[in-house]
Amino acid sequence: ASESLYRQAGDDRGLTRALSQVANQFAIGNDLDAAKPTAEKSLELARELGDPRLLADVLRRCALSFSKDGAEQVRAMYAESAALAQSLNLDDDAARTLQWWGVFEAKAGNYSQAAMRLTEAMPLADEELAMLVAGELACCYLLVGDRANAEPAAREALGLAAKFRHPIQTPFAVSYIAALAGERNASESARLIGYAEERLRIAGWQRLAYDRAMVDGLQDMLKKKLTGAELSGLFAAGAALSEEEAVARATALISSA
Repeated sequence: ASESLYRQAGDDRGLTRALSQVANQFAIGNDLDAAKPTAEKSLELARELGDPRLLADVLRRCALSFSKDGAEQVRAMYAESAALAQSLNLDDDAARTLQWWGVFEAKAGNYSQAAMRLTEAMPLADEELAMLVAGELACCYLLVGDRANAEPAAREALGLAAKFRHPIQTPFAVSYIAALAGERNASESARLIGYAEERLRIAGWQRLAYDRAMVDGLQDMLKKKLTGAELSGLFAAGAALSEEEAVARATALISSA
């Protein structure tokens, strides 16, 4: 509907943006056959208009629509988008593109590549985006067993999530602290993951597959260290924690490392 309104109004920029948003929604819904032609039209218009900022936005939104053409095609579009944004000194836009690229790599199981892109995003991101990037970075490092790099990322994610009192990113950040602490303090780790899982359940928030794999790995490890009854009790105790209590416990846990 918005597309036809833009056409009637002769608003080529609005039409270009609208098409890229539609293409992105198709791609997220995995309807790539609908996504690609919509994305192609958006890109064609963006290049004709010669507005580099608009083109950077469109490249970011349309990249996933070309997934059937292979990962290199998607990467090339993210790379062009990030380079354009940086050339215009649009650090937030570049950071957002690099974050999307990092998530694309993480979803494909390319955790080291994801960490590279997310690391590039961090210094360009504002605090709110940095909160998200730091958490994803901690998760990717945990998945490859790189605890040395996971820890500062998890600290950053927790500090920013607590600052913003973010209802979703706080339990995510607490999860990464729990994973870091699991080997040396299984009971506190179980309590914290109990808090995180309950908060996300209440919010109706589904973890992405790679994040779920990280938590499943932690829970498998905890099952080897604690009895079923101990785990159930600790999960329940964690679920009852307030956000302030969970953040304080996570902060204490990582401070004692």
